[in-house]
Amino acid sequence: MSRNVTLVLNILLGVDVPFDGEKFRRLRTREGLSVASIADYFGVARNTIYRWEAGKVEPEFDNLNQILSYFNVGLDFFSKGKKKAA
Repeated sequence: MSRNVTLVLNILLGVDVPFDGEKFRRLRTREGLSVASIADYFGVARNTIYRWEAGKVEPEFDNLNQILSYFNVGLDFFSKGKKKAA
């Protein structure tokens, strides 16, 4: 079952905007990883990586877990939003 990353961020972190593909791109390039290599590692098409980075689509929940583990970052790293007012 597909779970929307924005929904997960909203629930767990209280943020109101989606996954930040630009942060993902910067992290990937800082680590010296090509689109092809990271796509192969995560088992997705290269076009999928480009679409994540461009903000056209968000990674599936399972892919997000892989990304967090691979780069050893927390869920809040990819949030580009501000906390919702309580």
